[in-house]
Amino acid sequence: MFTAGVNDKGKFWDIETAKDHITLDADLQSVAFNRNGSLMAGYCRDKKLRLYDPRKNSTVSESDAHQGTKGARVNWFHNVNKIFTVGFTKIAERQFMIWDPRDMSKPLITQDIDVASGLLMPFYDNESSVLFLAGKGDGNVRYYEIKDEEPYIYFLSEYKTNSPQRGMGALPKYAVDVNSCEIFRLYKLENNKVTPISFEVPRKSNLFQEDLFPDSLAPEPALNAADWFGGADAEPKTTSMKPGENKYKGVARSNTFKPSAEAATKAPETKLPPKTNDPKQLLTQNEELRKRVEDLEKELFSVKQKLAQHESA
Repeated sequence: MFTAGVNDKGKFWDIETAKDHITLDADLQSVAFNRNGSLMAGYCRDKKLRLYDPRKNSTVSESDAHQGTKGARVNWFHNVNKIFTVGFTKIAERQFMIWDPRDMSKPLITQDIDVASGLLMPFYDNESSVLFLAGKGDGNVRYYEIKDEEPYIYFLSEYKTNSPQRGMGALPKYAVDVNSCEIFRLYKLENNKVTPISFEVPRKSNLFQEDLFPDSLAPEPALNAADWFGGADAEPKTTSMKPGENKYKGVARSNTFKPSAEAATKAPETKLPPKTNDPKQLLTQNEELRKRVEDLEKELFSVKQKLAQHESA
């Protein structure tokens, strides 16, 4: 598991042991991984897109990206091996870029979309090569087809309503309704309800459409944490989308994850100085504790400032 906080740190965790193994010095807004998990694209608050080799704790490449002061998001198109970012220009226009991870010196294309204040949330279907862009506060969802050759992206259409969305989430591909040729489903968070939005390809035949539904990602890990931290790579597991062959469709999955006993019961250690009656040692310990309190107060002040910046963004 990967987490990023307002302390300019990103951490990779083994959730079974509740231990972090890798710490990145990066002020990240959004991240996306390549198909086998060996590389991570990260969009940072300093307006740069960086490519990381997480297990070496190193930056592979970086480039200037969207120059607006608001947030940005990143997505990795696995089937064409391209990186997609969406953010803002200096004059607050919403904008997207497509990048080749093999050459991050400049984006393959840059395209301005419109002038609006809401951050665009990208969702990508690798099987149909369709990208969905949903803006916070918008009532519409734009969708595009992605190609592995210039101009790389083609506008298809948009879904429109009068109700603005406060957030958006996507149903896992293995759970869509193949009988109605549903290729993607979004869940739109409104003020007091969640509305499903189904995207379907019109077909007259009732037969399973193999061209629309190749094997999709399965909800099972390809590696355990120890293997991945040890340097192993693996292609993700997939499942057939055919009715009767998709063992995940319509099945309630039980929560089989349990943290280790050590992770569940071990409290964080507090490092205190040894007990002493020596006046000189007491003075030294007092100075060390005073310095620790001072450092913690500075760190707390910095965190509060960053939280205020995040809330105002």
